[in-house]
Amino acid sequence: MLNNIHLNPFAISNLLIIITCLPLSIVVFILAKSKLTKIYSLQLFCTTFWGIGAFFASVLNSPLSSFIWWKIAYSSVIFIPIFFLHFISLLTSKYNRLLLLFSYFQGCIFLIMTANGDMFSSTKFMFGSFYYCQGGIIYICSFFIWMFLISISHYLLIKFYFSNKESEYKFLLAASISGFSGGVSNFLPALGINIYPIGNFIIPVYVPILAYAILKYKILEINIVFQKGFVYSILVALITSLYFIFVFLAEKLFQGMFGYTSLIISLLYAFLIALFFIPVKNRIQHLADKIFLGKDPIQIAKENELMKQELERAERLKAVAHFASGMAHEIKNPLTAIKTFAEYLPEKKNDPEFLNKFSKIVSGEVGRIDSLVHQLLDFAKPAPLNLQEINIHSLLDDTLSLLSNDFLKHNIKIEKNYYFNADLRKSNADTRGSQICENPREICDHLRLKCDSNKLKQAFLNLFLNSIDAMPNGGTLTIETTVHGPQTTEKSMDYRPSTMDNITITITDTGCGIPDKDLPHIFEPFYSTKEAGTGLGLSIVYNIIKEHKGSLRVESSKLAGAKFIIELPITED
Repeated sequence: MLNNIHLNPFAISNLLIIITCLPLSIVVFILAKSKLTKIYSLQLFCTTFWGIGAFFASVLNSPLSSFIWWKIAYSSVIFIPIFFLHFISLLTSKYNRLLLLFSYFQGCIFLIMTANGDMFSSTKFMFGSFYYCQGGIIYICSFFIWMFLISISHYLLIKFYFSNKESEYKFLLAASISGFSGGVSNFLPALGINIYPIGNFIIPVYVPILAYAILKYKILEINIVFQKGFVYSILVALITSLYFIFVFLAEKLFQGMFGYTSLIISLLYAFLIALFFIPVKNRIQHLADKIFLGKDPIQIAKENELMKQELERAERLKAVAHFASGMAHEIKNPLTAIKTFAEYLPEKKNDPEFLNKFSKIVSGEVGRIDSLVHQLLDFAKPAPLNLQEINIHSLLDDTLSLLSNDFLKHNIKIEKNYYFNADLRKSNADTRGSQICENPREICDHLRLKCDSNKLKQAFLNLFLNSIDAMPNGGTLTIETTVHGPQTTEKSMDYRPSTMDNITITITDTGCGIPDKDLPHIFEPFYSTKEAGTGLGLSIVYNIIKEHKGSLRVESSKLAGAKFIIELPITED
């Protein structure tokens, strides 16, 4: 198998084109947010297919096989200037419909001629290494139109750059000039000019230039989170591929020197060469890490962990701010009562009944304020999980009351459907059809969970705030509780014993919903669908529920609202 592949410098240059262009074209196409970016990704795909076709055409010994691959390669070359012109027209807003129609029309005509075998007359063994296609009059016409489209595109790009003077367009211009200047040399042997297509080595140069522009200047509108990942991946792939190409060529050189033909010996030599040059490859890789990332990977990992902790603290402070805002509203009521009694005190200071009533009410209201302040301090203070028996309905009501002003401001209606069962802690029966609990603080007082009230309050607060953000123009927020037997959920691990009842808390809004593509990632850290979001709100909720040996899942679709379903274990007697 190794003996049937005849590598040469031209074939190696095509391998470099494939290695550099293919990853970039795939990532740009996947992350494309606009027509502009998608069109450019098509140009990158055409360049990749040129590399694939030209590689096989230059390594095969058969003139017929080489001829077929040259047709495949040139079919993509025809459309490279067309997609580039379309891209530049959109970028510069110089959209000449007639010129674009002509470019696509001639491209389709030349594609048909290439497929029918009219573009090339034959192949010729050149440079003592490979067969190269030989063009006729149709090929010459195609070449001049190709050059015309490229010239028009670069004229528009240069004019656009000098009118804007923005750095990203300078890099785009440098990348395109390097790529197309290298590509022109590939036409010469087909036109009968005996000059080696060494310019093919220049084509891969435009990929790192373009990648740098994408990374630094956000050109092509690709998100920065993905930019560093895919540019670095291209760099790693390039280094690794060059390493394997070097190993392969070294093995072929040894084969020519010593004359062996055994596949086993070839593999053994390749292994020894690879083993010997691993330190060199690792050194280059480490150097790339330092140049590209600027720091050691271990140092970057530590900084990322510190950044995550800072963002988590910021998310918690955001929750504390909302908590404090709600507390301020709650404190107003007892202060109003104290103020009212204080105003009447001078007039009724000799009235024993008034003084007795004043003493009781003021004492009670001060105690209420003291309790609220302590709740705020406990909520704001980071602490390990502190499990205590609480009434889940009371906790939900308290959290909702903290956001009452936000609900009024956004015209959001609250609906509560709290279900209960007379012998809840002793029965595993499903109670979905039970009577609705009208007064959860009294009738459902037996519905108690062993949990950390502050952490669970933060989880509910984050979910309610998420629903408020989803309903800027108003809507309905529904909180429902049901009790049922043991159930294992698909979304998270289930820690519950088989004999324990579970309570399901369903929080449903009528907001904008969550697109299907985002649902699998919604609980992942730093994954956010909001422009100003940290991506930690729902991740924190998920971790809190998991700490309580519960489960959390979401059901939603775009424009149909979202439903968050929490399952928690109920305390048993």
